[in-house]
Amino acid sequence: MTINISHGGLAIRTTNPLSVDTPVKVRFRLPSAKSEIDASGRVAWADRRLGMGVKFTKIDESDQGQIDQYVQSHFFSNRKA
Repeated sequence: MTINISHGGLAIRTTNPLSVDTPVKVRFRLPSAKSEIDASGRVAWADRRLGMGVKFTKIDESDQGQIDQYVQSHFFSNRKA
């Protein structure tokens, strides 16, 4: 289960995280999106209690744009200067 997403990667909840620097391929769908996003990455951090973080290493430019738009609209829209 994905628990967080950012411009550069995502956090995955798992009780069996992979080792740091392990190459991975991920496929996920943003809420209300019609298509899935495929990306390559590397495990950036791992913790048996939390899961693991994946840093994107290869992602289609249009998919990156969808992620950036999602993050911008869901995480920064309620912030006050």
